[in-house]
Amino acid sequence: MARRFNNLNDVKKYLAHVLNGLEDGSIEKDDARVRGYVSSVLHKVLLDNDLENRVKALEERLAGGVK
Repeated sequence: MARRFNNLNDVKKYLAHVLNGLEDGSIEKDDARVRGYVSSVLHKVLLDNDLENRVKALEERLAGGVK
């Protein structure tokens, strides 16, 4: 099933799904570990992207002389 990860809430929901799967035995320990690692990388990318967008918006405001 394809999933969309557009924000940190999506990552949080996915990690909850993985944890539930680990606990009920539908997801193997090694698979959960890989999914957790990739989710942590995605979390960082989403945070960095948000920060980059905010800095860019501030730079545009400063360049335009907007206060």
